[in-house]
Amino acid sequence: MATLLYDLKASRLMNKTFFTHHLKIFDNVMVLERRKIPFHKEETTISYSHVSQVNLIKDLFFAHLEIINTGGIESILIRYVGKRRGKKAKDIIDAKIRSTHGVYAHNQHTDGSQQFGSDAPRAEDVFDDKALIRIKDLYTRGRLTKVEYNKLLNKYLRR
Repeated sequence: MATLLYDLKASRLMNKTFFTHHLKIFDNVMVLERRKIPFHKEETTISYSHVSQVNLIKDLFFAHLEIINTGGIESILIRYVGKRRGKKAKDIIDAKIRSTHGVYAHNQHTDGSQQFGSDAPRAEDVFDDKALIRIKDLYTRGRLTKVEYNKLLNKYLRR
């Protein structure tokens, strides 16, 4: 059973419609509900592995949340959401994308080197139920040394 993490609705007044876009963020997928007059309801399920980028466009009072998928025809745009609610939804989606695509996926450069700076996600922030498998995978690919592997493994097992 999927756990609902966040529920995001657009403003009815600013969108000038009674039926607005409704994004439900679960722990494994996102569900977008679009309704049209009179009884047409369209639900789109998006996996986090298919999301490549999330943009939050802030205006004076409201924000727009744009979700760009990797293989789909169209990107999803939810207009006129609150700034705080949009920021919170973006942070949750970014964290889920990071945990789905891997710890070090966003730190790769074109020459294959890695950058470990202040903006790099720390390993303890990204742990989830697949953490042990991910650590073992990074070790077998050669991205972690034996010392780093043992340190991360001990740190996770202490929790």
